[in-house]
Amino acid sequence: MGNTVAQRLSAIREQFQKAGVQALVVPSADPHMSEYVAAHFLRRGFASGFDGSAGTLVLTADAGALWTDFRYYLQGELQLAGSGLELCKVGLPETPAMEDWLAQKLPGGGKVGVNASVFSVKEYADLKEQLKRRHFDLVALDADPVDAVWAERPPFPCEPARLHPLEVAGESVESKHLRLQRELREAKADALLVAALDEVAWLTNLRGGDVDFNPVFLGYALVDRQSVILYTAQARLRDVLRALPQVLKLRPYEALASDLAERAKRGEAIWMDPTTANEAVAGGFQKAGGMVLSKGSPIPKWKAAKNEPELDGMRRAHLRDGVAMVEFLARLDELVATGATERSVAEGLHQARMKAGGAAYIGPSFGTIVAYGDHGAIVHYTPTEESDRPLAAEGILLLDSGGQYVDGTTDITRTVTLGRPTAEQIRAYTAVLKGHLRFGSARWKPGLDGYKLDMVARGELWRLGYDYGHGTGHGVGAALCVHEGPFRAHHFFKNLTPLEEGNVMSNEPGYYQSGGFGVRIENLVIVRKVSAPGEEVFLGFEPLTFCPYDLRLVDQNLLEKSEIAQIRQYHAKVLEKLLPLLSPEAAAWLVEVTRG
Repeated sequence: MGNTVAQRLSAIREQFQKAGVQALVVPSADPHMSEYVAAHFLRRGFASGFDGSAGTLVLTADAGALWTDFRYYLQGELQLAGSGLELCKVGLPETPAMEDWLAQKLPGGGKVGVNASVFSVKEYADLKEQLKRRHFDLVALDADPVDAVWAERPPFPCEPARLHPLEVAGESVESKHLRLQRELREAKADALLVAALDEVAWLTNLRGGDVDFNPVFLGYALVDRQSVILYTAQARLRDVLRALPQVLKLRPYEALASDLAERAKRGEAIWMDPTTANEAVAGGFQKAGGMVLSKGSPIPKWKAAKNEPELDGMRRAHLRDGVAMVEFLARLDELVATGATERSVAEGLHQARMKAGGAAYIGPSFGTIVAYGDHGAIVHYTPTEESDRPLAAEGILLLDSGGQYVDGTTDITRTVTLGRPTAEQIRAYTAVLKGHLRFGSARWKPGLDGYKLDMVARGELWRLGYDYGHGTGHGVGAALCVHEGPFRAHHFFKNLTPLEEGNVMSNEPGYYQSGGFGVRIENLVIVRKVSAPGEEVFLGFEPLTFCPYDLRLVDQNLLEKSEIAQIRQYHAKVLEKLLPLLSPEAAAWLVEVTRG
């Protein structure tokens, strides 16, 4: 098999046709329904050449298409060029649903093959129903056709696990187990299968390195009345074995299926979250005679409501991160004058975090976005060797980066000008800043969800004629994944999960002019109770991120007096938090750029 995308697709088509199906669906997921997956599971990226984090590839014998969201429209066009694959932009009214596209290509119906281990129970059932309406049968294949042609597939990861200490975790494994025991009794379940990797890491107070940027490890947890059984490669635990709590029992990763089959023979009922348990595991358990209790796990809600030790760790991580950002930004003009490129800036940010974080810094929390000029319009652009661009003393630069620390996770975006900005750039930046400020100062009664709160930020941009296709806010883990649920603030995805005290989320409105530039401003915030007149309880945000806005891009004539005051108050807090920790040069720069 050759190395071009066309050659790979040809070989994959040959494999699924041999399996007796007329089409194949290849999602982005791993067996744990992760957003970001280990290289071993990057089947869709290998097959299509598109390496965005979200996308679904669909192939027939003579056609193919890939569905992805707004963040990757431009990237998809670039990476799919010449592949023969059609780009289907999710969210646009003219974009066909995957099942409708299949019905157009195969009007007589047929069989559609999938690897059931990378489809959640819910996704599999929904797809099966949608296909059935169009006279297709969904078939769980015995072997993945992509694997058969992936000659140099990366190995299954087995990076060492490390302890996440109680003083940072804030709750012991035993305490979490007791909470789950109560849930099991109420649900009348014999055990709960924990499949999502960040949930496994949270439950076991362990962290790993199997997935780039995410401190997780490949594993399942099966929680019953007696113990928490951890299914993972035993070798990764060699260095922490003696410190593991007695309630934590160990089994090999591959033993899950046989252990579930034994429990099925005993007539056990296993609670599985249909959004994170995969169809192969759930279907195998049911075929063996077991009963699946299909309902959402309580862990995502618990995990998202950080306790005080977790929040204190996040605060410490963000102070280090603020120091790193300011130390780097203070040198940016000098770096540009001496030949900086997008990639060298990304490396510079990493080095700044290494210096500021010391032993507490683990690495980036996602692929660093350094987008100069029109690259800024590609929402999740990451510079490659081929796309790397030198910076000049003109135009604007979008920097979206973050760090993983032993006690917290950061995510920050700053857009800065490298020369004299245009009137349109100033107007767009000011609009985005207005949305960012309004969202950050929001107050609401408990019970409000992010779907409604999204309008607080977006409405400010709409008034000035701007919009953005991504969400305003996503959850962030405590020394865990930079994206986490169960809530989000997005007008397109109608997530009605209420925001709760202790949630950590992003505040990141933006604007993207195709072929022109991009603007995004992002802070992380904590949902907290806020003081208010009377006896009513209100929630609002406590800022976690401390780094100045670029006042050179602000048109104060477009700001309300309250917004100007808010900027000054925030900058005063940035100075208070960071000045004692900065080098003299960076401190002087920070004082200068926050004047006004």
